[in-house]
Amino acid sequence: MNDYCVITTANNKGGVGKTLLSKTMGEYASIILGKRTLLIDLDPQTNLSRRFIDMRLLSDGSEDYAPPIHPDWSSNDKEWDGVSSSADIWFSGEAIPYPTDIKGLDILPAHAQLLADVELVNKQDVYLKVVRRLRDFLFLPDVMSSYDLVVIDTRPSKGPLTTAALHASTHIVIPSEMEAPSVEGLFGMVALRNNINIGRSRDEQLKIIGILPNKLQLSTQVHREHMELLTSDPNIAPYILPVNIGYRTDYKKSMYRDVGSIFTFPPSNKARQEIQEVCRVIFDRVYG
Repeated sequence: MNDYCVITTANNKGGVGKTLLSKTMGEYASIILGKRTLLIDLDPQTNLSRRFIDMRLLSDGSEDYAPPIHPDWSSNDKEWDGVSSSADIWFSGEAIPYPTDIKGLDILPAHAQLLADVELVNKQDVYLKVVRRLRDFLFLPDVMSSYDLVVIDTRPSKGPLTTAALHASTHIVIPSEMEAPSVEGLFGMVALRNNINIGRSRDEQLKIIGILPNKLQLSTQVHREHMELLTSDPNIAPYILPVNIGYRTDYKKSMYRDVGSIFTFPPSNKARQEIQEVCRVIFDRVYG
């Protein structure tokens, strides 16, 4: 595999910063490290997709989003309707990523309704029809020769799509707020990772990059208590990253599509400095 890596950001609970981290890791890898990077959005909420491309709102009243016409599509192409999404990995076995405004960074956007349909598979067919297919796709020679890194953003659950992402990954990073639901979610992710590794060979173990505290405010008692809980647990403490993401309004600002990457903010910007150090630590652990 050389240095080809697939990183999933995951936590059972929502609102913990998965999309912010996925977006920023993809930008850091492309802008700072010069990696050819593919972002994959597996969350039907399509939050990551809408950060990079002009998603279209479906006209059926559902308020769901789908990808726009691909910029490389031609009306002369009678075998393709010009739309591609991460769900195509399961429905057709072929998916065409969209370029972003960042050199070297592509995205395979989500299609809300089609991803929901993927998870409707019968329980007994989950491994064969959902879990296995993503790993097979990401390790196709064409994909591996096109990209150095794949970053997958997942929905807040342990459902088939998240399970598929972890089975397809070489690494996982678990963002978490220091509050009860998020902490409970990270324990679930660690357990799922351990179960996956039972079926893997020693040299293909799914590696935990770390647990990343997000929106951390140590001046808040509940945050201190949960940090103390995690750092005192011998099964969790080794995974806690030595960096964290604070509660800063510039992170919200960086999630607007027209603002651009946080790495275009002034070098003196505190949010940029903080999350750049987070990314440095993460990729030091990935690439050594």
